[in-house]
Amino acid sequence: MDCTTELRLEHGMMMKIFSALLRLCSGSGPAEAESHGRLEKVMDFLRTYVDQCHHAKEEEIFFPAIREAGLIKLDGLVRELMSEHHAGRGMVQEMEKALGQLRESEASAKVFSEVASRYVTLFRQHIRKENGILFPAANEKLSAEIQQRVLHGFRKIDRDKMGEDRRTAFHHLAEGLEKAL
Repeated sequence: MDCTTELRLEHGMMMKIFSALLRLCSGSGPAEAESHGRLEKVMDFLRTYVDQCHHAKEEEIFFPAIREAGLIKLDGLVRELMSEHHAGRGMVQEMEKALGQLRESEASAKVFSEVASRYVTLFRQHIRKENGILFPAANEKLSAEIQQRVLHGFRKIDRDKMGEDRRTAFHHLAEGLEKAL
């Protein structure tokens, strides 16, 4: 497997969670008890799986490998993607704050839903840029040796920041929410 295949697979799971997040924000709304519990799990996914693992793989391993391979023409795109990661972290903090206040304030449900919508829009576009532009260019230029080194770095991040049990639990969460909602 090449390194972009792994990132694409992770994007697929993230897209399932994004759809579930939007569905949880509509209908009965985020303040309902069952939705609130599911939203807490989604927030854990966004914080742990998306940011601490997936984005770390890109920022710490994949993007530097692209630079090492001499893909200078992609520097602007990589900077843009890094900026979007940063913006997403801020949105996660906003959602966490609103989620913590949901039971006390109807306005917090509205804030949560609005920020969640912006987050999903941002990262759906972000994923399209990576899958459609960055990954094809990287696959052309990254040698087999660099690909293997990148995949080894990905394994280390998974192990150190999440662990196999947690990774499996997040897969079950994505599949479960997709079926339930």
